[in-house]
Amino acid sequence: MDVIYSPDALIKTMDGERGDYMAATVKTQLGWDLPSGRTLLWGGEIAYSFNRPDETVVRMGTNDDKKAGGLGFQSNLSIQNLFEGHNLGFIVAILEPSLLTSSDYWNNILLFEIRHTVRFTGRLSAETRLRYRGDHQKLSGVDQKRWQIFPYARLTYRFR
Repeated sequence: MDVIYSPDALIKTMDGERGDYMAATVKTQLGWDLPSGRTLLWGGEIAYSFNRPDETVVRMGTNDDKKAGGLGFQSNLSIQNLFEGHNLGFIVAILEPSLLTSSDYWNNILLFEIRHTVRFTGRLSAETRLRYRGDHQKLSGVDQKRWQIFPYARLTYRFR
């Protein structure tokens, strides 16, 4: 379990009133060794933001008295050693408008990601990802939801 507390970090109203931000997450990971020599890993996380701004601040409505949603969920499934030295993973996440986590996870997000890692040697590996992220709910005053497909590749060499 993680608790996040940031004093005076949350803009609560359209007038600029600020307040403390507090959220909590519960996460777990389970693993199973498969007879084929592979390992199946499943992880999940549920988060909740206790202090939330008005919906108008996060562009989710026109009512200054209604708070934005603050619930989030993330789940991932990975197969380790799918082929010798290859790992494959899948991630799904949904975050409501006022749950703040990281730049990879926007608030108000719907995210799908596929990850592949290959280890060539003990020191050299490569990772590729393909991520879709877009708005979970349509923002007020816009014609369509934001979205992007984001490819990622990294080659890593470890000196030790």
